[in-house]
Amino acid sequence: MPSLRRSIIVTFMGLAYAIMVLTQGRLMRTLSNTPQSSSSGSQADDAMIVPHLEERKIKKKKHDYGACDLLPVMEKPLVRPAFSDIVRNWTFFKSPNWLLDFAVVGFPKCGTSTMMRYLNIPNVSASLQDEQCFLSFNQDEPFVKDLYDKLPSDPPHLLRGIKCPQNLESDHALHNFQTLFPRTKLIVGVRHPILWFQSFYNFRVNNYQKMIPANECIGRCLGKTRSTCTDRGRFHYSLARLGKTLLNDPEELKLLRSHNQKDVQAIRRSITNFTFLGSNTKVFLYDTDQLAHDIHTSSHHNITEESARMAKQFREDLRCFLGLPPQIELPPMIQEIPGIRHGAAKQAEIDKGKINICDDTYIELRKVLLDHGTKASRWIRHYFLQSKDVFVSQREEFEKILQTWEHDPCTTNQIARSSATTNSRA
Repeated sequence: MPSLRRSIIVTFMGLAYAIMVLTQGRLMRTLSNTPQSSSSGSQADDAMIVPHLEERKIKKKKHDYGACDLLPVMEKPLVRPAFSDIVRNWTFFKSPNWLLDFAVVGFPKCGTSTMMRYLNIPNVSASLQDEQCFLSFNQDEPFVKDLYDKLPSDPPHLLRGIKCPQNLESDHALHNFQTLFPRTKLIVGVRHPILWFQSFYNFRVNNYQKMIPANECIGRCLGKTRSTCTDRGRFHYSLARLGKTLLNDPEELKLLRSHNQKDVQAIRRSITNFTFLGSNTKVFLYDTDQLAHDIHTSSHHNITEESARMAKQFREDLRCFLGLPPQIELPPMIQEIPGIRHGAAKQAEIDKGKINICDDTYIELRKVLLDHGTKASRWIRHYFLQSKDVFVSQREEFEKILQTWEHDPCTTNQIARSSATTNSRA
């Protein structure tokens, strides 16, 4: 009997040791101890401990963010560590968070290219000029290598950023942001889902991608849709994965639910599995109509004083969100038109394959997108904007824009009003 007891004890000790080794390996994989931080607060931001969803309390706020308080800028190491001291053989020894101040993470055809190009301001900010979607494919070490090698290290106060408009829709990207870049500020663009779908579909056509009929893109994205489907216009579904709402209000769940309840369960699972639960990650949300004010202001003389005021305020609020001091005045928004350029004759031929979503052929398509827009508008206004971590410019104006999502732009002439800037939003 004593020998049997000893065998059992030894077996259990072996199992306990194996579990300990595995746990240490996982922790080392996602180690995020800030190398330069002398502040316990900074270290706490990188902690991997996450509270339960039910324990989180989101206080309702009524900020316009006009009288802006600067959000703190991430501390940088006094001495730049060697890359091998940060990560080696896919194991992270130090947090790489200081390499990435901001990320434009969503959504496609919502001004992300414009924002990426715009946030290349000499001596203020720099962003990599190609889409950096490594995190969506779990390629964290190559991603950090590009940040380390390709973004300038001087001046020390320079803000560094990237763009990947699919990050909010990727489980891997959400996980990697939370474990490796929890203090990176996220910038997210949205727009009316009907306008978004037309722009996205025509963008694919313009880039020589053979598209199936638009009405066959209703529902989930399949291979034949080339990632262009109505489900991707459910912006609130992806935003909910950031864990900024409690997800325990039946009315909220109704807005997030699609044709089956699995959607809500998937949101909860994503938040729980990828630890955005309890995250303090800050989010700046804008609608492309807000960019249009600035683009019009910088390119037209017959602009109203109100549009000029709103354009200036948008830049001021973005400056505050990024943590830039008042003496830095952001320049007017640029107009970026991505995609392949064609000669006049070729363009005319390609344009024949594009859609006018206001045609009667697309009534059912618009109904689906309008339902997504209505639910997204209400969820963002009543739930997402209540989080202390979510910021918008000129909230009252922003909510008015969101309310237009509950109406078909083909019947309100919104398509005509927005056509001047449609091509620039990507």
